[in-house]
Amino acid sequence: MGIARALTSGGSTPVRLAEVHRDDVIYKSLAGCYVGDKREKIDLTFPLYTNGGTGLRFLDEENWLLTTDVDLFRSYDGLYVSDGISYNADMTQADGGEFILLALSSGLYMNVQQAVLETKLGATTIPINSILSLREDGLRWYEQKNGTIAYQENTSVYEATLTIGRHTYDYADLLDALGLVRGAIQKADNDHPDAEQMQQAEEILNKKGSSTKLPSAGDNTNDHVSGDTDGAAGDTPAGGATGGSSTGGGGGAGVKIDLFFSMSI
Repeated sequence: MGIARALTSGGSTPVRLAEVHRDDVIYKSLAGCYVGDKREKIDLTFPLYTNGGTGLRFLDEENWLLTTDVDLFRSYDGLYVSDGISYNADMTQADGGEFILLALSSGLYMNVQQAVLETKLGATTIPINSILSLREDGLRWYEQKNGTIAYQENTSVYEATLTIGRHTYDYADLLDALGLVRGAIQKADNDHPDAEQMQQAEEILNKKGSSTKLPSAGDNTNDHVSGDTDGAAGDTPAGGATGGSSTGGGGGAGVKIDLFFSMSI
């Protein structure tokens, strides 16, 4: 079962992550993407986990990072993000913004800083870089630990707040704003999301907008994970796993990253 489908249907058993070493080659074919000599099938709609899950390494331009100022920054091959800060492979900072969420092409999200959901029943910590499904009927997520991701949920979200890093948002406001962000991404002209919808999202999160009902964040969720396919005939190399030997995005300048984790299928 794909991650997106599992998050909308009550979860699944823990999912093992595939190990991707720094010098591994990722192959692409019509049947999907594979890594290493054993050609293990992986899902590249998600970024790679670095440093035990505290950082992310991107391989394409399909995802968007959301800043605290409600601006969007498009991912690219070689981009790293650690604790809300983005880095290039040469350890220079990629963008000056502080990021709170990653909008995945599948319609899901990842919190790129640690998050805390506070409800009438108490507080729940959501580890950094968890995979999130935010809906009106609850917050569901997969959190990463020791090379696997495990399903969690909290359905008591009435009048809840979600704190990401140092920034706290009303859960209902966040849903409305993310619905607009998704619309802005869908209407993006190259690297420029729809400005009007982004402005509306910013007004909601900064308590400037109206209470008009808007599309929720979960309305655009699709399951992009394909089933297993035997064999890998016709594979072509898609390049090395990291595109560089070191980064500041994995836990400090000058730290060499030798092991990554990817979503296996």
